[in-house]
Amino acid sequence: MSEYSDLVKIHESVQESVTRRMNEVEAQIQSAGQAKDTVAKVAEEFRSFRELIFKILGLLRSQINECSRRIDDMETRHRRKALIFQGLVEAEKEDCKKLICNVIKSKMSLDISESVITVCHRLGVGQKDHHRPILVRFNSLDLKASVWRAKADQSDLGQYSPRNVIGMELLVS
Repeated sequence: MSEYSDLVKIHESVQESVTRRMNEVEAQIQSAGQAKDTVAKVAEEFRSFRELIFKILGLLRSQINECSRRIDDMETRHRRKALIFQGLVEAEKEDCKKLICNVIKSKMSLDISESVITVCHRLGVGQKDHHRPILVRFNSLDLKASVWRAKADQSDLGQYSPRNVIGMELLVS
C-alpha cells in the first residue's frame, strides 16, 4: 500500500501546486487594471479553467480510491487459498513442499501431491530458539478447505496446527 500513499501524496502536491499557481494568476489578473473588457474575459476563462482543473483533480482522487479498493480486494482473494503451518521442525536445505505434504498425509490422512501447492516457504528470519511458520498456498480454495476441515476433524495435531490467513490478521481456530 506504499504505492497508494505515494499516489495520494503526489495528488495532494499537484493539487496544492495548481491551486497556488491559479491564485497567483488570479492576483495578476485583478492587478491589471487597464482594458477591463479583456481582463474580464480572461478572468472568466480562468474561472472556467479553474473549475475544470478541480473537477479533474476530484476525478483523479476517486480513481485512486477505487484502485486502492480493488487492490485490497485482490489481496484478500489471493490470501483465501493460504494456510500457515506452525511448529514444524526446521532443517537446513529442507523441501517445504515435501514436508507439508508428509504432515498432511500422516496427520490429516489426506493424500495430496506437491503439484497442488503453488507457494510453500518459511516466513521471517531463521532463529535457533524457535521454528519459523510455513506459508502454504494451494491451487484451489476447495483443497485448502479440505485441509482446513481435516485439521478441524483431528484433535491430535498439536503443534502442527495450520492457521487460516484472512485479511491482515491470522485467526487461530
